[in-house]
Amino acid sequence: MLTRYAWPPRTSEAILVNPLNVGIGIGHQRPSNGKTTFGRFLLFKRKNSYAAWNNAHMDRMIRELAIFRPVILEANPSLLAKLCRYAFESKQNVFQPV
Repeated sequence: MLTRYAWPPRTSEAILVNPLNVGIGIGHQRPSNGKTTFGRFLLFKRKNSYAAWNNAHMDRMIRELAIFRPVILEANPSLLAKLCRYAFESKQNVFQPV
């Protein structure tokens, strides 16, 4: 007997990329959760340049990862490195998908 599989799989996914790659950034406004998530996706696309990331912005991303608990984290390597460096230097634990 064949088993039916849903495709694509319905797993939560966090996406950390430059907003120019996935749409227009939200700018300096703090978005509500409704603007942060889109279905099964958590989108980190608020600043057009990671040079504009401040500590509060990175703290928020770390908190949202902990709350959303994605199965997949898709990230631009340089953006992920900046967030990880900040987390390491500020001695914060960051949720890590397995």
